[in-house]
Amino acid sequence: MMLMVLSKSQLPILPLQREDSVYVSSIFDLRDKYQVTIKGEVRKPGEFTYADSMKVADLIVKAGGFTEGASPKRIEVAQRLNNSNPNAANGQVAVVYSVNLDSKLDLSQADFTLHPYDIVSVYALPGYEKQRTVKVEGEVLYPGYYTIKTKNEKISDLVARAGNLTALADPDGSSLKRTNTAILGVNKNKVDSAAVQKERLQRQQHLQHSFKDSSVMDSEQLRNNNIGINLKEILAKPGSVTDLILEDGDVLRVPKQLQVVRINGEVLYPSAVVYEKGKSFNDFVSNAGGYSPQALRRGAYVVYRTAQ
Repeated sequence: MMLMVLSKSQLPILPLQREDSVYVSSIFDLRDKYQVTIKGEVRKPGEFTYADSMKVADLIVKAGGFTEGASPKRIEVAQRLNNSNPNAANGQVAVVYSVNLDSKLDLSQADFTLHPYDIVSVYALPGYEKQRTVKVEGEVLYPGYYTIKTKNEKISDLVARAGNLTALADPDGSSLKRTNTAILGVNKNKVDSAAVQKERLQRQQHLQHSFKDSSVMDSEQLRNNNIGINLKEILAKPGSVTDLILEDGDVLRVPKQLQVVRINGEVLYPSAVVYEKGKSFNDFVSNAGGYSPQALRRGAYVVYRTAQ
């Protein structure tokens, strides 16, 4: 098979043969596809096909219009440069323009014309916040969902709003459930998985250091979305470093007081023993008949119950 590219003057003199194919290219096939991009507070952000004389308002209409929290007075348009100085460390790589629009997208006022590959950014209104909710479960007077009232609302504030703990509450077994990204404050919009993993590790180490003196915080708890909190200390010292600021979707769990201690493994009579304050580890083992002949005493351990 032979491929030939012919000029216009050559077309009449070339005789066609059986099974030849003739393809006529469009001028649009010989250039990049012209697109513009819009990001931020619009209903359908993304890339759109560029049209001649397209205005900023036209693109916003294509993107479904402003979201509720958009600021029409805070729009930027970034245009690419073809003549940036490659030898200058501070060389300009884009030209950015500020555009103000009417919230009703009055096209008569939108006279800024876009160019191919422009990027339009629509920002949110200062102070605009969507409602965020948290949940309290277990031994509080009014368990249920609560809407966060202030940016710095803490665990102690939430317990107070829920009517405080009941008489049967076990603050030592309380926990706070939070998604991994929320626990670690990782930017969910990042694409580079290596960067996300690095940021996750750094923030996990920071949390472990912050909690080392007051509660248990290990990588297993982080994977299970549970933060080991010391609720008794939090309620005794509201506003302390362990009194965490609440995040959207948090679930605070306060279990009932435990009445039994379960002894399993290499003891003569594995069983659940009634809890008595002041009893030692060996006392509870003795209540289960003591160690069996095969027991590895130095390997014995305690698992403290937390809310699940």
